[in-house]
Amino acid sequence: MLTTQVTADPETSLEDPPGRPWAVRRASGPGGRPALEIYAADALVDVLVLPREWPAVRRIVRGACAATWSGQRCAAAWGVLPAAGQGLLVQFRPGRIRSQPCPAEPVTVGGVFWFAQASGRFRQVLVTHRGGQERHGIRPARPC
Repeated sequence: MLTTQVTADPETSLEDPPGRPWAVRRASGPGGRPALEIYAADALVDVLVLPREWPAVRRIVRGACAATWSGQRCAAAWGVLPAAGQGLLVQFRPGRIRSQPCPAEPVTVGGVFWFAQASGRFRQVLVTHRGGQERHGIRPARPC
């Protein structure tokens, strides 16, 4: 079973519990703006800084990647919460036309970010919110 570790402080070091491919950590960006660090197998794969124009952002999906953990394929996606902060539906898609999407429950981090994950092999993530829909390609996880 996949789990997500969310730590509260930028200074908190990431633990390495078994069976955990993803970890996120709140941090501080330029000018003290909130930031989110995303880790795959303890390697930093992305840093997302809250845009200055938040909550009036046009794109809420900011990244997605895939990894293999203990022989199991998995994917994750993340971004900023929409202005309403609710009604976020995340679906991972294998990419085939008639394939079934895999819904994922997004986790709110720090009140401004979201993170979602799913087990399996996927090519894209579709995020639906009150402002519309966004598709984002899923890339292999690579350390920053």
